[in-house]
Order: sequence, then C-alpha cells, then structure tokens
Amino acid sequence: MTHQTLIEGNLTADPDQIRYAGDVPVLNINVAVNSREKVNGQWGDGEPTFYRVAIWRDQAVNAAESLRKGTSVMVYGTVKSKSWEKDGQRRTSLEMEAIVIGPSLRWQTAQVARAGKASGGQRAQSNGFAQAEQPAQDPWGGQDMGGIGFNNSASGGTWGEETPF
Repeated sequence: MTHQTLIEGNLTADPDQIRYAGDVPVLNINVAVNSREKVNGQWGDGEPTFYRVAIWRDQAVNAAESLRKGTSVMVYGTVKSKSWEKDGQRRTSLEMEAIVIGPSLRWQTAQVARAGKASGGQRAQSNGFAQAEQPAQDPWGGQDMGGIGFNNSASGGTWGEETPF
C-alpha cells in the first residue's frame, strides 16, 4: 500500500553516502517523527515513528551537503509500509520516497542558497546548510531588501511602510 504524505521530524544520523543507480544519485536518510500525547491531563512525548527516506537526483546531492544529524526536516513523498515476520513477531517498516525535502523552520533557522550547477561555483558549509556562489547575473544579487521599504526604482519611487501588494 502506498500513499503520499507530509512528515516533519528530525534526522537520526548524518545522511548516508550517496549511492548511484546507474548514473542517478540516491541518498538515504532516517527521520524520526515525534508525536505528542496527553496522558492524565499532561502532555508528553509519545512513541516516535521512524521513516527510511530515499532522495533522488540533484535533490540527493543538495540534501547530502545540507543536512546533518538532528536537523529538523519536512518531507513530502510517497510512503510504503512493508511487513515481515522475524522470530515469530510481525514487524513493519515505513519507507518513503521523497518528492520534496527541506529544513523545517519551526525550531531552527536556515540560510538557503541556490545550488551551483555541476560546472558552477564552489559550495561551502554555513549553519549546516549549503551555500553556493552568487551567480554573476543574478537579478536579485546585491539588492538590499532591508525591511518593508523596497526600492521601487521602476516606478521612480519607494514603497512606504505598507506592503506593495
């Protein structure tokens, strides 16, 4: 049985090394999703659910460079449940193929940068997330967007404190 869902949880370990299925990179990570339960009028941690997540292609490379143990992530993808018997006990695992993955900003901050192309610039680590060189012709590069007062040079003025849309 498969279905698509969104999970939010923490990486239980650093990402595995990237493997290749032919020429296609694939990365596996383990995500623990913690639940909150109310017992006797008190909230506490419930049993975590563990997912083995496969990430493919360029997203696998970006995730390998960006994610570390303990990082809170959100993953949208296809979930498969697999069951088997071992030593007379029925066991179940949840596996997910990521469609989209990114850092969750609920309990952490992140710096996001456009990933360089294969022939692009050097990448460096900052706060556990990949930083790419600023593309030479990035139309947003170098513009100060400080606060709400964006420079509206196309219309010859500056927007005030109100949102321009």
